[in-house]
Amino acid sequence: MAHSPVQDIDIVRKILITVGSIALASGAYMAFSFGASMSMAHGITLALLSFGVAVMPTMIDTFNRAGRTGTACLLMLIAVTFGSVEYLSHLGYTIGHRVGDVEQTGVQNTRYEDSRQKVADNRKNLEMWNQQLADLTKQFPWAPTISADGLEAQIATADEAIRQEEKRGGCGPKCLDLKKQKADIENRIATAKRVADLNTRIEATQRLVDSAREASAHTELRSSPIVNQTKFVGQLWTVSLEPDKSAMTWTQIAIGAAIALVTTFLAPVCFFMAFGGVDAPKATRSNVRYSVRPAQQTQTLVERPEIDFAALRMIAQDARRMLGAA
Repeated sequence: MAHSPVQDIDIVRKILITVGSIALASGAYMAFSFGASMSMAHGITLALLSFGVAVMPTMIDTFNRAGRTGTACLLMLIAVTFGSVEYLSHLGYTIGHRVGDVEQTGVQNTRYEDSRQKVADNRKNLEMWNQQLADLTKQFPWAPTISADGLEAQIATADEAIRQEEKRGGCGPKCLDLKKQKADIENRIATAKRVADLNTRIEATQRLVDSAREASAHTELRSSPIVNQTKFVGQLWTVSLEPDKSAMTWTQIAIGAAIALVTTFLAPVCFFMAFGGVDAPKATRSNVRYSVRPAQQTQTLVERPEIDFAALRMIAQDARRMLGAA
């Protein structure tokens, strides 16, 4: 079934009204959210401002078509002022959310990189301690099998033997041999302590590796659509795979400004296309009269039909002649 042009226009108008109403509600919420960050009064006022700005283009067009050009111009100046304030509120809301998301993404990803770096650093230290222990064990195979505490008891015995030998006639060859034995024991003690220290370091570092791995498992890499969009547009704008900080900042500003422009004026444009350019029917004294009903005391418009009294007289005369002939 074909639709008439009037029906098609009505369908489009309903769509525009629906889109404009949704856009108005969303825009008022954004303005309110931005204003509420200053105070509740600012939030409410900016939300109401969104409703006023949404209908101003239609009202300007209505006054202009009615011939009230001065009023239309004055209202246009007010609309520019109010629209600018609303645009700035939308810009603040948009930029605030975009920059906040970028900052949160940066912090999150820095934590992720730090956690991964801790795992890598501790693993590197663990490999170093294990390598030193392996080299020490290869050089002194007996080192892991002895205890420094047990060898220290032999030091006291060696000291006593040296003193006894010195009392017998000074530090002769036997005394010197005892001192060499004591030095060897001290070297063994140092080696055993070094092995024990490396084992302690390895155990502690392994705990750090395990702890860092657990923390890294609970720290996710965040991929932000806002960050990715800004970087992509910046790459196109600068023709560079790695835009610098200045380019990324200006890209962020440009995207935010464009989004705020659309969210600010989508509702006014939809309402203007739905209601603008329509002339209201005009009433004249020739076809309209006013009557007041006592019970309702309301003013109504009643169309007054045009009556041809000459034709009625002719019809009456013909009727009388027909009755006389009968």
